[in-house]
Amino acid sequence: MKRFLLMAFGVTLVSALGFAQCDELYFSEYIEGSSNNKGFEVYNPSNSTVDLSSYSILVIGNGGSFTNTFQLYGNLDAYGTFNVCTDQSDAMMQNAADTALSFPSVAHFNGDDALSLDKYNEQFSTWTLVDIFGKIGERPPFGGWSDSFPYNEGNGTWYTSNHTLVRKPEVLT
Repeated sequence: MKRFLLMAFGVTLVSALGFAQCDELYFSEYIEGSSNNKGFEVYNPSNSTVDLSSYSILVIGNGGSFTNTFQLYGNLDAYGTFNVCTDQSDAMMQNAADTALSFPSVAHFNGDDALSLDKYNEQFSTWTLVDIFGKIGERPPFGGWSDSFPYNEGNGTWYTSNHTLVRKPEVLT
């Protein structure tokens, strides 16, 4: 849980130093911890405040057997983060979160559920995929996606199941 707080500071520091060249929101942290200790962090790498009302989070569970959506709200300061967790997460996570959601919600996911960040284009009345964990329509074996292909029967170095994943500051797309 300390990682959740430290990552927010680390991403902010690195971006404030001018290393980020991306100007679109992205997932900077994915937490799929034990029990209901689940959440994610959305980061604003731009030097401008972003109105979050045109963004939503979508969780697509078990390869598409269910979906949940959450409309983001408020403004996200330049180089700031918006943190979401379950309302059953431990106190440290809930204290760091901008919102804690009740079941069922986009924060109630497992490592084999896809999580997407989408932006609404008012001019064309369409949603555009901005960032994603997992692959929509796929339910990976072994409980989550891995860095090994094809999944290597549990021998990858990371998995989306029961792990916290933190985006490296130099990964901008």
